[in-house]
Amino acid sequence: MRLSVIPLNGGMKKTSQLARQIIKAIGCANGLAGRQLGCENAVEVIKASPYFANVQDKIPLRWGRIIEEVNSGRHANALTGVTQTCRQLAHETRQVIENKEELLVFGGDHSCAIGTWSGVATALRPAGDIGLIWVDAHMDAHTPESSDTGNIHGMPVAHLLGFGDKNLSRIGDRLPKLLPHNLCMIGIRDYESAEQELLEKLGVRIFYANEVEKRGVQDCLQEAQYLVSRNTIGYGLSIDLDGFDVSFAPAVGTPSDDGINASEFIKALLTIDLTKLIATEIVEFLPRFDDNQRTSEQLVSTLVEYIYRTKAFQMNSVNEIEILPPGDHMFAFSFCLPEHCAPTFRGKYGNIGYKVRLEMGDCEVTEQFCVIPRDNAIILRKDNMKPLTFSSCPFLWETPGDNQISLTVEMEKGTFRRGEELNAKALVRNRSPQVIKGMKFTLFEISHYHSKVQRFQCSVFSTNPCSLDESENRNCREPVELGVRNLKLGPNQKKSVPITLYLSEKMCPSFDSQLITNGITIDVFISS
Repeated sequence: MRLSVIPLNGGMKKTSQLARQIIKAIGCANGLAGRQLGCENAVEVIKASPYFANVQDKIPLRWGRIIEEVNSGRHANALTGVTQTCRQLAHETRQVIENKEELLVFGGDHSCAIGTWSGVATALRPAGDIGLIWVDAHMDAHTPESSDTGNIHGMPVAHLLGFGDKNLSRIGDRLPKLLPHNLCMIGIRDYESAEQELLEKLGVRIFYANEVEKRGVQDCLQEAQYLVSRNTIGYGLSIDLDGFDVSFAPAVGTPSDDGINASEFIKALLTIDLTKLIATEIVEFLPRFDDNQRTSEQLVSTLVEYIYRTKAFQMNSVNEIEILPPGDHMFAFSFCLPEHCAPTFRGKYGNIGYKVRLEMGDCEVTEQFCVIPRDNAIILRKDNMKPLTFSSCPFLWETPGDNQISLTVEMEKGTFRRGEELNAKALVRNRSPQVIKGMKFTLFEISHYHSKVQRFQCSVFSTNPCSLDESENRNCREPVELGVRNLKLGPNQKKSVPITLYLSEKMCPSFDSQLITNGITIDVFISS
């Protein structure tokens, strides 16, 4: 689905020349730095996977070199071999980036991240710094001195930040490959104090698992993407499968309960700006631990498909406006609606949302609309659609003056058919006296967009009925106080305190069209 933008009056535009760029897949068959052996077989399994073959039919992917690890022993003795392996990997990733190709890396254990991002950072050093979103159950921020196990797969973050063994931290060049404020970690729940102390002292933004559960992975991923993009030329994704809940990724060597819901993560990928994605790395797949359904193998394939199909959609939806003089300017765009729509739990079809974004520098304005499938027709709706992009200044244009740039989307009609090409116009108003330069249009698809799932947390009991609706529990960021305190209990005594909770009717299906559960947590605080 390509967005074509045509200036109908005023303004000049330059359409990005974005052909289907080849994705270069590099493999690193390493496993000696992990707790369990077996990750070294992951690349071979992925390459031969029928699920991945299906993905290759949908995206333009070509395999490059597969690097075999250098064996110098296990645990701390693996340091020499890991260093040599990472140097080879850094050489390959640097070459891919310098050739301006899309980069996709498959590990291997997570120690390969030292090679992956050292090569990427070194290649892009003349242009600027890179950001990184690190999806993992673990911080991976030990150094050889702080680690009790000596497993180097628990050390890549520290070395990318410039700490630890100099032979590893100085691969490519002598500078740190990441700056702390350009790194975000999502899903962290299994870590040690030395790692936490280092990262929090440096100011790395850590989205612990409880924050992801409370806010939702979509909110966290959007904020992370904003943070790693604001001071960089782009960002990478490093995905450790153990970041996901074991029900989605059983084939890992260091499993940890209460992980990220993989379906929700994939759904959230559709809502972030992947046009700034430099490279993706997927690691810690341990094939011999996979279940009979090959769940982890399927997850790897699904992640690749959704990341790069979404990026292609967004890249083909980007159009640049060289200048925008004062006044009103109309831009036409068109794209095809989906042929199929997943049903909700009530048997009706879920909404499909779209967002048009106009950005200049760090600021942006957005307009959203959704289409509602009804039998064979699709109905347009623009109400109750809220911006999803996390921004320091949403809907505010600071350079020419507050609120002097506006964006409105107009449709040619209100009812469409599935698969039909939708024609629309974007009205951009420049109310400032200045000529604005270097603006960019992007169209985002927000598949099956619904109002957020309600999550409730009750801090204390109440004997009074209460209604926990959207207005009382916005974004679920704060617990809801229910009133009764100082409830006295004697030894071996129990009391029942009735409360009534009315759940919101605004429930929505998950990515796989199953009903998302409304969860209620009641915390009781006891003092003696």
